[in-house]
Amino acid sequence: MALISRDFDDFFRRVIRAIEPYLSDLVIAGGCANALYRHHPRATATPIPKPMTKDLDLACEPASLGLEGRLPLGDLIRQAGLRAKLFGQANPPVMKFSLEGSETSPEVELLCPLVGSPRRTSEGEVQAIELQDGGVTAQPLRYLGLLLFEPWVIELARVPGFGDMAGMPSLRIPQPLTYVMQKVLSRDEPGRTPAKREKDCYYIYETSVVFRDALGPIAAALPVLLGRFPDLWIRRFIGEMESLFRTAQSEGPVSAARVARASAVGLPRAPRIDEEMVHASVDRLISSIKSAHGQ
Repeated sequence: MALISRDFDDFFRRVIRAIEPYLSDLVIAGGCANALYRHHPRATATPIPKPMTKDLDLACEPASLGLEGRLPLGDLIRQAGLRAKLFGQANPPVMKFSLEGSETSPEVELLCPLVGSPRRTSEGEVQAIELQDGGVTAQPLRYLGLLLFEPWVIELARVPGFGDMAGMPSLRIPQPLTYVMQKVLSRDEPGRTPAKREKDCYYIYETSVVFRDALGPIAAALPVLLGRFPDLWIRRFIGEMESLFRTAQSEGPVSAARVARASAVGLPRAPRIDEEMVHASVDRLISSIKSAHGQ
């Protein structure tokens, strides 16, 4: 059983081995986090399809990436046979790394929290943040700090096909509540295309299914978040979650069901997922969150 796909899994294995000295400073985000969730001890097995992704997003706090006897992160990535692609005209630019000589390789990108107002060029492009004297850059994103708050850990050797990674340091993944919060709050941020927002709806649904037997403990983290993040974020998150998944005909269920159908193509045993199923599952998650918030 692949984590995502054979090509992505080979790429993922290569990158994780290369950046081993920094695994305690990085949080795996995006669609790869969803795939790893399925193998967490609190997860419940599910046959629902996994959307494909070619992105490996690594969230970090720039201040935590001191060298401390380590080779620079950018050097480790390049030594693994990846090359940097630069995006935009900003200085410093956004960097994404893919396999040297491959036009179809997955890509790895560093992300970090946006602090204050974004630094923009005269053309309106957001400048990236230099890490370790510019050997690699991170794209600053609003609300990304949620993913770095008390992340969960998972042993990669738990994932079928990755038994050879036993002995590697634990991987850090966002706790599911902060993961869903960041998806909802960032929906209207620049760069969130309609296709990405649709997939985010599916990822929220997928999270509600994978952790359907642990929704209470997951939602119980909310009071802790209230002391760390603005109350406005919490209230807005709950309100927008309710609106997004209010009925089976709302944007959330409709988008998630559409992504589910596309992800099931070529998988004859994949269950049929409709809007009613999405609504019912996410509604349980919303109810747990509202209960933890005293509503």
